Amino acid sequence: MSKSVVPVPGWHVMVLALVLAMVSSTAIWAQTSDSDNGASLAHATGQTTWFPRTQVFEPLILDPLEAQSYGSINRIANQGSKLGDDLYVPFGIGFSKGIWHRTSSKGWHHQLNVELTNFTQFEWLVVKGERQRNMLNADYKVGFQYQFGHNDWSFRARWYHLSSHLGDDVFIRRGVSNFQSYTASPANYEMIDFVASRYMGPFRFYAGIGAIARINSPREQFMCQFGMMFNRHFSQGNSPFQMLAGFDVKGWQYLGYNPGLKAAAGIGYGEGRHTTVALLLEAYAGNLPYGQNEKNRPVYTNPVPTYPTEEWGGRVMWVGLGLYVNPVF
Repeated sequence: MSKSVVPVPGWHVMVLALVLAMVSSTAIWAQTSDSDNGASLAHATGQTTWFPRTQVFEPLILDPLEAQSYGSINRIANQGSKLGDDLYVPFGIGFSKGIWHRTSSKGWHHQLNVELTNFTQFEWLVVKGERQRNMLNADYKVGFQYQFGHNDWSFRARWYHLSSHLGDDVFIRRGVSNFQSYTASPANYEMIDFVASRYMGPFRFYAGIGAIARINSPREQFMCQFGMMFNRHFSQGNSPFQMLAGFDVKGWQYLGYNPGLKAAAGIGYGEGRHTTVALLLEAYAGNLPYGQNEKNRPVYTNPVPTYPTEEWGGRVMWVGLGLYVNPVF
């Protein structure tokens, strides 16, 4: 298979991506109406609602570990490697569902949510003329959220559990036969995090921190995150179709706070500030956000010597097209 030399970049590409996201957002804003997107929280003061069809804290679409349904097709490369024709295909099936909602007498919205997600990663490649679609890894996430907000401010406090499991194809295709005894994995952990979000016209800015909640976890404790999302409806706000652009940056103490940046732009469909469906051109640079190879590339005990692909792990970069789905139900 043909390969073009494209080394995985570092900070200079991240800065360039941030600048492009901001410039594209500003250009889009300048060509559209100045009307506010508006919130879609139509609960009467003092009213309690069970299983509400609302989100006080809108999903962070560009966070790779957000509870949502999605799929993307990407060309990927390890840091310092070459960008080839093999495809990296992560997808997820998940949601965040409101259980209880109440609006206070001062207009504050309070909501409890449960979130469930399965993150799965495949590789698509050609081996000896035969196309293979191999399952690499599956991550499972369950959590509970307390969301609250007022006007342009919204907040989310959350506890979640995440566990990571190698796919069968990794063992079968790589010929791995020697298994070591069980050791605790840094990819399995419980996290408590808190994120604050502020809308300023069509822009949404957010920042948050988190800490590992498991005692004696092999994963170092802290995480920090920030990002921006631009959301502007077409036809001066009268259309459900949206123009979207933004970025998300996350750093883990376990990974030396090396930033993982995801930047994207595209179109969406939704009501008010909520995006139900989004189709995005996206790029990612940072440590692999899924699976057990986030810190280092894997080294197998008995690999197949003729397997014509480089194992992905540690610092990577990908570019591709993603579809994101966040229905309110």
